[in-house]
Amino acid sequence: MIAHGVDHTRTWPFVSLSSFQERAFTARELSGVLYLGINPVVTLENRLAWENYTRNDPDAQWYYDGLEYQRTTGINDLDNRPPVRTDDPNLNLTTGIANYIYDFKETDSGKGVISPEAEWYLPIWQVRTISPIRY
Repeated sequence: MIAHGVDHTRTWPFVSLSSFQERAFTARELSGVLYLGINPVVTLENRLAWENYTRNDPDAQWYYDGLEYQRTTGINDLDNRPPVRTDDPNLNLTTGIANYIYDFKETDSGKGVISPEAEWYLPIWQVRTISPIRY
């Protein structure tokens, strides 16, 4: 990831690995791990820029490319998890990439809430698991 960012003149954490699903599938299969993911440390100072990057940067296309890869290979059929829900009208989860860094309510683990201000965050960005991707 760091080499990819340097090669493409990106600074951390604003880096997305191209063809992530395919690369991660191979790495996961060869290593036998159950989870391979990028969870960058995003500071409070970078939070707004990070949220903008994940929503608007062309590199965010990896998510939609990954979903298309899953659709064409047929592994979407294996995913029966319910989508993340929220009661917060400011948190938009409809595209699959949230408009804010979010957590889950302690009292209702299935409902997302915008993360409160903190010194740093560890958002899920690029992930490959045994099951298909969905955020």
